[in-house]
Amino acid sequence: MTQITFPEIKVAAPDMAATRQSYQEFHEAYDAAQSVEEAVEVLQQWDQLRRRLDTWQAVTELRFHQDTRDEQAKEARDHCDQLRPKLTELSVNLKQKLLQD
Repeated sequence: MTQITFPEIKVAAPDMAATRQSYQEFHEAYDAAQSVEEAVEVLQQWDQLRRRLDTWQAVTELRFHQDTRDEQAKEARDHCDQLRPKLTELSVNLKQKLLQD
């Protein structure tokens, strides 16, 4: 088995417009769900997106902490820091919807 090294791991930054659209679709699909199974499917799709976003944030942070002088890593971390509150807001809004039902 070939071992993957950390430098080989590539995770693209999220497109915020597409991410917002996905969250809007999660809200709509959850509201339209006619069964528990359909609601669970929406939650599974959200979980997949959430995991991709969390992975991107973690890899971005790790790359920065490996070498804080690396300008590319610093720019990526700054971008991550700018997006983090927006991503948190999207996630919190969906969680609030789930808790209301």
